[in-house]
Amino acid sequence: MSILMIGIDGMSKQHFERAMPETRNFLLEKKGAIELYKYNNFAAWITHDDSDLAYQGNEAYHKFLQDLVATDSLNNTVIFWFSDHGPRFGPIRETYHGRIETSTPYIFFVFPPWFKRKYPQLISTHKINQNSLSSHFDVYETIRDLLYLKNLPRKNGSQKERGISLFREIPRERTCDNAGIPGEFCACGRFSKPKMNATSLQVLGATLLRRVNSFIGFSSPEIHNTSKTFTVSDPSHSSSGQLATSGRIKSEDSKIPASAGEFTSKCTRLSLVRVESVYQVTNDQLQSLKKKSYRVTIRTAPGLALFEALINYEPGKSSHVAVDAVRINIYRG
Repeated sequence: MSILMIGIDGMSKQHFERAMPETRNFLLEKKGAIELYKYNNFAAWITHDDSDLAYQGNEAYHKFLQDLVATDSLNNTVIFWFSDHGPRFGPIRETYHGRIETSTPYIFFVFPPWFKRKYPQLISTHKINQNSLSSHFDVYETIRDLLYLKNLPRKNGSQKERGISLFREIPRERTCDNAGIPGEFCACGRFSKPKMNATSLQVLGATLLRRVNSFIGFSSPEIHNTSKTFTVSDPSHSSSGQLATSGRIKSEDSKIPASAGEFTSKCTRLSLVRVESVYQVTNDQLQSLKKKSYRVTIRTAPGLALFEALINYEPGKSSHVAVDAVRINIYRG
């Protein structure tokens, strides 16, 4: 089998060269790998800011694949054609579909015709796994299996395995936790718009705001006995109005990163403009732990930035950012 490297972006290329120089040299010198420098930046920027520009790559990709066919390179090559991530900012990212797509980048496999004829059971299992929860841990195991085809097929995978070759059937009951997929990238949860009062919305918004401010070195007090005008843009939730929270909400997000202090002199403390949306996330794991988690998006000033995070929240008890906040709209002028 040939090993083919195509179009990694500049950042990934630097990490690859710095972290695994011996691997790179082995692939190039011993295995005859192809490293296409001219494709690197092109592959990265073409859809970086606008997914609708993907068509601009049609001609280049078509020619690249045609060249492989013309040189008979595909006869001893398995192509793994994949993206490193989905859209991380922009109008699409702000939608429900965008939330899912950012965590589920595409991956295509192209097998030689003779491989399909010789190993029909492997191809059949591979197709079944198209509808199963998988990650690049599984892709890694698939590559290992390609090196030892004589030992295949093997028994089906189990829930306890973090990486399962795509030539082995992946359990339908597999969870993100089983697969080693972090919570922020897990797309298995069910999303619904909860009925929440204004107080709960304020707590969720303030919890996320506090977490974002902590990144740049600003600490915030616990939320208690406050009254303010609060705006919620999502019409499925409460509208603007005077709020008064009662009691005391414990925060577990008051820790400031060690390196954050250096930014306080250059940055402004962010304030909450409004809560853009709140979705309750439910899955089997959360239900077993009796936790309520919410995917919260807020808009802040100055800059009208959009931040999103997964927050564990129990009304009247505690609010905790379970997965660190990410900015989901463009962050340059």
